Amino acid sequence: MNSDNNENNNFVVSDLIIKAKEVLGLNKTDMSKFLYISRIILDKHIKGGVVEDRQRYEMLNDAVKDIYSVFGSTLSPFSSNVMIDGKTFKQHILESVDLQDIVKAANLLATKTKSAYCNNAEANSKSYINTIGVGIIG
Repeated sequence: MNSDNNENNNFVVSDLIIKAKEVLGLNKTDMSKFLYISRIILDKHIKGGVVEDRQRYEMLNDAVKDIYSVFGSTLSPFSSNVMIDGKTFKQHILESVDLQDIVKAANLLATKTKSAYCNNAEANSKSYINTIGVGIIG
């Protein structure tokens, strides 16, 4: 069976990995580092193998749920290229010791990237169109 059940935290590892990539921008290598396991063990867990230490999986699941409920998938594109206090969002996640560290980094990332999104009215305005290509040579 591919599900790992707990009274407080029900999730399927394969679904959690997919959702973590969508919400946090983590690939399998990043997730294996976060979980303190090898990629091979992670693949076994994804295929339904027994997860002996669920603590980090539960923390990842909680982070994904909390961040998705507030930001959806909007942070994922910026997870490895926007610096927050000298580190990327991915680095903050990989070095985090608790859920609050991840949520704090997500809030900082959201603050830094909120201007990266504009609504369709802004995108279609004349001033936006006039700035496309500014600074591009050739």
